[in-house]
Amino acid sequence: MATVVSEKSRQAKIIAYEVLLEQGMQLGTPPPSSGSPQRQRGVPKVVAREVWDRDGWECRHCGSHRDLTVDHVVPVSKGGADEMSNYQTLCRPCNSRKGARV
Repeated sequence: MATVVSEKSRQAKIIAYEVLLEQGMQLGTPPPSSGSPQRQRGVPKVVAREVWDRDGWECRHCGSHRDLTVDHVVPVSKGGADEMSNYQTLCRPCNSRKGARV
Protein backbone atom coordinates (compact mmCIF):
# COMPACT_ATOMS: atom_id res chain seq x y z
CA MET A 1 0.00 0.00 0.00
CA ALA A 2 2.81 2.44 0.86
CA THR A 3 4.37 1.88 -2.57
CA VAL A 4 1.12 2.84 -4.33
CA VAL A 5 0.74 6.01 -2.23
CA SER A 6 4.41 6.87 -2.78
CA GLU A 7 4.10 6.40 -6.56
CA LYS A 8 0.94 8.52 -6.71
CA SER A 9 2.63 11.23 -4.64
CA ARG A 10 5.68 11.24 -6.93
CA GLN A 11 3.51 11.48 -10.06
CA ALA A 12 1.50 14.32 -8.50
CA LYS A 13 4.72 16.25 -7.76
CA ILE A 14 5.90 15.82 -11.36
CA ILE A 15 2.56 17.00 -12.73
CA ALA A 16 2.61 20.01 -10.37
CA TYR A 17 6.16 20.84 -11.52
CA GLU A 18 5.16 20.71 -15.18
CA VAL A 19 2.09 22.91 -14.52
CA LEU A 20 4.30 25.49 -12.77
CA LEU A 21 6.70 25.47 -15.72
CA GLU A 22 3.83 25.98 -18.16
CA GLN A 23 2.74 28.98 -16.10
CA GLY A 24 6.30 30.36 -16.20
CA MET A 25 6.86 29.86 -12.47
CA GLN A 26 9.67 28.06 -10.66
CA LEU A 27 9.48 25.84 -7.59
CA GLY A 28 10.41 27.54 -4.35
CA THR A 29 10.83 31.02 -5.82
CA PRO A 30 8.33 33.87 -5.96
CA PRO A 31 7.27 35.09 -9.39
CA PRO A 32 9.59 37.81 -10.67
CA SER A 33 8.26 41.33 -10.07
CA SER A 34 9.61 42.80 -13.30
CA GLY A 35 11.93 42.06 -16.18
CA SER A 36 12.65 38.59 -17.52
CA PRO A 37 11.67 35.52 -15.47
CA GLN A 38 14.42 34.01 -13.35
CA ARG A 39 15.42 30.47 -14.16
CA GLN A 40 15.76 27.84 -11.47
CA ARG A 41 19.18 26.21 -11.32
CA GLY A 42 18.97 22.44 -11.66
CA VAL A 43 16.16 19.92 -11.91
CA PRO A 44 14.05 19.07 -8.82
CA LYS A 45 15.07 15.75 -7.26
CA VAL A 46 11.69 14.11 -7.86
CA VAL A 47 11.95 14.91 -11.59
CA ALA A 48 15.59 13.75 -11.76
CA ARG A 49 14.62 10.41 -10.20
CA GLU A 50 11.86 9.97 -12.78
CA VAL A 51 14.34 10.67 -15.63
CA TRP A 52 16.90 8.25 -14.15
CA ASP A 53 14.21 5.56 -13.76
CA ARG A 54 13.06 6.11 -17.35
CA ASP A 55 16.65 5.89 -18.67
CA GLY A 56 17.53 2.78 -16.64
CA TRP A 57 20.00 4.60 -14.36
CA GLU A 58 22.70 4.75 -17.03
CA CYS A 59 24.34 7.45 -19.14
CA ARG A 60 22.67 7.62 -22.56
CA HIS A 61 26.04 8.38 -24.22
CA CYS A 62 28.52 5.93 -22.66
CA GLY A 63 26.39 3.58 -20.51
CA SER A 64 28.10 4.47 -17.21
CA HIS A 65 26.19 4.08 -13.95
CA ARG A 66 28.41 6.50 -11.97
CA ASP A 67 28.02 10.21 -11.20
CA LEU A 68 24.74 10.60 -13.11
CA THR A 69 23.18 13.97 -13.93
CA VAL A 70 20.05 15.13 -15.74
CA ASP A 71 20.71 17.15 -18.89
CA HIS A 72 18.54 18.85 -21.49
CA VAL A 73 18.61 17.12 -24.91
CA VAL A 74 18.10 20.55 -26.53
CA PRO A 75 19.69 23.15 -24.23
CA VAL A 76 17.45 25.88 -22.84
CA SER A 77 19.86 28.42 -24.35
CA LYS A 78 19.03 26.93 -27.77
CA GLY A 79 15.25 27.00 -27.23
CA GLY A 80 14.84 23.66 -25.43
CA ALA A 81 11.97 23.25 -22.98
CA ASP A 82 11.91 22.21 -19.33
CA GLU A 83 9.81 19.08 -19.85
CA MET A 84 10.30 15.34 -19.37
CA SER A 85 10.74 14.64 -23.09
CA ASN A 86 13.69 17.07 -23.22
CA TYR A 87 15.59 15.54 -20.28
CA GLN A 88 18.20 12.78 -20.54
CA THR A 89 20.52 10.95 -18.15
CA LEU A 90 24.23 11.66 -18.68
CA CYS A 91 27.23 10.96 -16.48
CA ARG A 92 29.07 14.10 -15.38
CA PRO A 93 32.01 13.61 -17.84
CA CYS A 94 29.65 13.19 -20.85
CA ASN A 95 27.54 16.13 -19.68
CA SER A 96 30.66 18.32 -19.41
CA ARG A 97 31.83 17.31 -22.91
CA LYS A 98 28.38 18.02 -24.38
CA GLY A 99 28.15 21.56 -22.99
CA ALA A 100 25.43 23.63 -24.66
CA ARG A 101 25.41 21.61 -27.86
CA VAL A 102 22.48 19.62 -29.22
